Amino acid sequence: MSLPHGPGPGNPEPTLAREAVLHGAVVTAALCGPLALANWAAQSGRTQPSAGVAALFSLLILVSAGVGGWKAQAKAPEHPLPNGAAAAAAGYLVVQGLGLVIAGVSGSIDLGTVVGVAYLAVLMATCGMIGAALAHRRISGSPDPTNHTPGEPR
Repeated sequence: MSLPHGPGPGNPEPTLAREAVLHGAVVTAALCGPLALANWAAQSGRTQPSAGVAALFSLLILVSAGVGGWKAQAKAPEHPLPNGAAAAAAGYLVVQGLGLVIAGVSGSIDLGTVVGVAYLAVLMATCGMIGAALAHRRISGSPDPTNHTPGEPR
């Protein structure tokens, strides 16, 4: 028995486009990295970190994931959601990976930090999907980013 070659019923077309994910990840990391550093600089040295400052930077970092998803969608409009999610999560994980290495060297890393990074990567992926869906809707005029035509079987 031979395996089918190319896209088809037994072998679906791949949904992640390397160029789209890379482009969106670079955009996300380029926005997220400086925001994370600015947040750290604004909060360091304080005995009580400001919740307002932390909330503002958190919101801006989530928006950076949406922008990364938006940019990934531009490179792969046929599959916006998985590319937007992968791009935002990848960009975030690059920035946080560097942060974890620095924290590991200084000895201030624990299991809670690693679990928090994994949880936030999922949140960033969700924001990347939202950005990709908004970009897809704006460009194509279609409210359905899955490219599914109503009435057709999935």
